[in-house]
Amino acid sequence: MRKLDLDNPSDLLEGIRGGDARAFHLVHREYYRQLIYYAFKIVSSMPAAEDLVADSFCKLFLSRARMKNMDHVREFLYRVTKNAGIDQIRARAREKVVSTDLLGVADQEPTEAEDLGMIEAEVLNKLYLEIENLPEKSRQVFKLYFFENKSTSEISEAMQINPQTVLNHKSSAVKNLRSKLLLQKIVSVACIILSLPFKD
Repeated sequence: MRKLDLDNPSDLLEGIRGGDARAFHLVHREYYRQLIYYAFKIVSSMPAAEDLVADSFCKLFLSRARMKNMDHVREFLYRVTKNAGIDQIRARAREKVVSTDLLGVADQEPTEAEDLGMIEAEVLNKLYLEIENLPEKSRQVFKLYFFENKSTSEISEAMQINPQTVLNHKSSAVKNLRSKLLLQKIVSVACIILSLPFKD
């Protein structure tokens, strides 16, 4: 049996269809974070979102032989995640533990907003990957501010650096990320995030 080149989409698909663990690991690494975000937008619960996404990858494994190409893999993962999320909302509604607003969402047909949710999840995933490539100090400052909602003074105290250095690292990170994302023509959500003012 020939060795698969998993950087090649055709070989990656062959690996998925054949149940290759390395191929599934790559697909999981590529889509897990964005599927979590997408599922959370539907069910508004991180534990529930994590369970939905785990189930989606199990369903992909069981349906692997039917995958036609890598776009089909992506579409399959999003579709089963969305359907399972809607089923969960309907179940909650039947148990009268959610609002009538959520019930209304569950009964709607797929809309353009759902497609935009997929795009938003993918944009944020690309942003996250670029954040991981930032210099260490800039990365730490960026995460403390955007992910943990820390102020300049709180970051200064936590990292034992002066406030101006915090601002310099933040500005450098934002400039770096904006440049990288614009080069990839990734704007919208990412640029809105990077335009937020830095609080004191």
